[in-house]
Amino acid sequence: MGGLVGGLVRGAKGGPRGGAADGVQATMATLASTTPEAMWVLWGIVGLSAWGLLCAVAFYAGRLPRPSDDDTFGGVVSVVLRAYCRIFHAMKVEGELAETIRASRAPGRGLLVVCNHTAGVDPLLVQTALPFYVRWMMARDMIHPRLAFVFEWLRVIEVDRTGNDRSSVREAVRALRAGEAVGIFPEGRIGREAGKVLAFLPGAGVIAHMSGCDILPVAIVGTPAKAGAFGSLLRPSKSRVRLLAVVRAEELPGGAKTMAELERRIGAAVSAMQG
Repeated sequence: MGGLVGGLVRGAKGGPRGGAADGVQATMATLASTTPEAMWVLWGIVGLSAWGLLCAVAFYAGRLPRPSDDDTFGGVVSVVLRAYCRIFHAMKVEGELAETIRASRAPGRGLLVVCNHTAGVDPLLVQTALPFYVRWMMARDMIHPRLAFVFEWLRVIEVDRTGNDRSSVREAVRALRAGEAVGIFPEGRIGREAGKVLAFLPGAGVIAHMSGCDILPVAIVGTPAKAGAFGSLLRPSKSRVRLLAVVRAEELPGGAKTMAELERRIGAAVSAMQG
């Protein structure tokens, strides 16, 4: 067994000149001369290592936000999502600590996550930054029919942008009253000009007033400047997410003034981050 390990180590380092081709040849020669018993030991080590890694991933995944508590696959997806956002988008989280936000949530009280909208990748970045699952509100016309099952699994709240269907507001209010977190982009569309926050539409204020929930303002900058809602998913960036202090519903003036105040806070954060 010692000869097998030594041969593999020498193969990994390469031949006398350290060349990659020499290393591959040395490794293959070592494996070819290995006894069946030693190979079984080698495969046992590889199998146990893989099993240990799988258990570690499963344990970590079980601690991450997912569409439902018993959704193991959702936890694994969260692991991949975090790696994607942290590596591909070099995401940095600023402002309030995520655990502080979790601790500040009153038991059974919903939280409305209000963000500026810069790219299609925004919901993934914000979800990665938070320690609880967020149900996002999304325009129905942006959901491709062939991918409808994915958004259903994610428990996305579909919004009719024609204004003829108010069921999305009722569903969001029900979720918030049940203690869930709901995410919304009150600009209603992606802002193409970096550092500029578009005027907030009144929908988020209506939902907050009807549900009596708390509000978490979030500012996002640095996402890919790519045309199309989903083009940003395939382009790397140096994105930044700033979590502002949670606002109690009773602290807000209500109505249009609520949205004006949230627009002011998020806009000021975006300007500071760009500057």
